Amino acid sequence: MIIIGNGGVGKSSMMRSFCKNGEFTGEYKKTIGTDFMRKEIYLDSIGEEVSMHIWDTAGQEEFSKLTRNYYKGAQACVLAFSTTDRDSFNAVPRWMEQAKATIPNDIAWALVQNKCDLMQEQQEFSTEEAEAMATKLGVRFYRMSVKDNMMVEDVFKYLAESAYEIMKRPSAPAPAPVAGGGEAASAAGGGEALVPPSAGGAAEPSTVKLEAQPKLRTGGKKGCC
Repeated sequence: MIIIGNGGVGKSSMMRSFCKNGEFTGEYKKTIGTDFMRKEIYLDSIGEEVSMHIWDTAGQEEFSKLTRNYYKGAQACVLAFSTTDRDSFNAVPRWMEQAKATIPNDIAWALVQNKCDLMQEQQEFSTEEAEAMATKLGVRFYRMSVKDNMMVEDVFKYLAESAYEIMKRPSAPAPAPVAGGGEAASAAGGGEALVPPSAGGAAEPSTVKLEAQPKLRTGGKKGCC
């Protein structure tokens, strides 16, 4: 999985909270290039434990060429923006376009509005705008507060389950044999590529309500990330 979006929206905090069972620190430290964590989690929906490899990517333009190397092979993606940063919200379509240009296969997506504990005082766009963005992009939308450990685990579980379902899709069928057989027929055979969903087959995007989970803080400034 990759987490992409502008700098300062809480991508690193999001990954750490999930992998460290709700751990939160308000100290902001800019990611240089990429950061990586792994977590094993049991998914009831598939009845198996999966190992999730999560890459947090830098949001600054100077690291863009480096971070795009980590998009290849991704099976799921978090598109993150901040409640308190209009620019990060406006940049979401660009981040998605950049990822799709690098990732060759169909993957699982989630649009995440972080810092929802600040919605009452500091939200820089309307609730309707955010929901319209999710509908336009055709992705599931979550409102998250890493600080309060709201919806963090839900997002990553959803992506793991969605990625698993995509992986189970059958490979593209092999083309009909060429008359007379021979090498031409076998060379054109089907590969491992996943069959992309049809235009009308994508599920309707939905908004997921906040639900508090147990949290574990390690200190830091109040009201961040």
